[in-house]
Amino acid sequence: MNLKGKDIISIRDMSREEIELILETAKEMEPYAKGEKSSKLMEGKILGTLFFEPSTRTRLSFTAAMQRLGGEVMGFSGTGITSIAKGENLADTIRVVERYCDFIVIRHPMEGTARLAAEVSKKPIINGGDGANQHPTQTLLDLYTIRKLKGEIKDLNIALLGDLKHARTMRSLTYASAMFDANLTLISPAGLEMSKDVLLEIKRKFNKVPFQTNDIDAGLRKADVIYICRIQKERFVDKFEAEKMQKAFEEEKNFISSCLSEVSSSIGRRSQWSPVLESLVTNLPNSVVLTEFEVKPGSIRKKVPKKDNPKSLVEANVPIDVLHMTVSGSPHSDFYGVVKEFRDRLRFSTVLGPKLEDIRVSQKVVKLEDQDVVSYDIDCIFKPKL
Repeated sequence: MNLKGKDIISIRDMSREEIELILETAKEMEPYAKGEKSSKLMEGKILGTLFFEPSTRTRLSFTAAMQRLGGEVMGFSGTGITSIAKGENLADTIRVVERYCDFIVIRHPMEGTARLAAEVSKKPIINGGDGANQHPTQTLLDLYTIRKLKGEIKDLNIALLGDLKHARTMRSLTYASAMFDANLTLISPAGLEMSKDVLLEIKRKFNKVPFQTNDIDAGLRKADVIYICRIQKERFVDKFEAEKMQKAFEEEKNFISSCLSEVSSSIGRRSQWSPVLESLVTNLPNSVVLTEFEVKPGSIRKKVPKKDNPKSLVEANVPIDVLHMTVSGSPHSDFYGVVKEFRDRLRFSTVLGPKLEDIRVSQKVVKLEDQDVVSYDIDCIFKPKL
């Protein structure tokens, strides 16, 4: 399969096989995106970025990707300093720009402009978002992220929450999620539901009928993935109505927060665990299977200042947090060596190391389907907050 020279205008133009190829290639390219490897793949090539609408993440991500691969970028963000301000139309702008570059990324507030650009240009066109219509590259990134974190997209319960009527990311992701056989829940304020033409298309092509609701509680109850977007005020004809919708939607935020807090409460409320979990994921070896994970309170004996005489120390039980993990592996490999290396990585991690008082490791052997499986309990003991 060869995608060379292909326009990327809508996720609906792409086959599942093409998307799979892009996701697999993205996995290979991730070290380059992170700056861990360098490449001259795009050396001598120029990307044109035509952003007729405000953008930060999309525009900079394309710029960064091109530059990390040795290419160059030219273009504009806003039309005030271009010939468009003097009356030049879109087709003429595309014809001019394509003479200076090898491919073009375009973002425009009007639906259908990316398709028009592709019809005019002899160079490949990538849609960076056209009005409320499509945002295919964002959806490719979303699919990559979901698959990376969840393993498979098939049968996941994916909830899309927000302005489903105007958000182009929601249209694209709805179609792509149905293509990959996910179970969809669509949650929106009344009046901002998903377009019927999108629903009819995924029913016809993939036999998928999403559960639709205006009730956030009901919609999020069984979600494996929650994808949230804001109210797209700039796409409303009636700005007063936009403000009204946004205010009503903001009132539901407490409910969203309480739903998501169920996840955070399972790993403790007294510490900021996100950097810690990121460090664990980064350092966990491929040969280690994490079978238990729990944050629990504990205590250690430690000398602390007396309340009535701070200069004098007394030994006392001091409350601490203990991050308990159980990891398993084959008894016929150097599993202890792997666990020891994992322990040392955590101990010397710039994120986790300074927070730790000690790391304790103990071994146990259990029977699983008549086979010996070696497990190690790893207790990361955090420094007390005196």
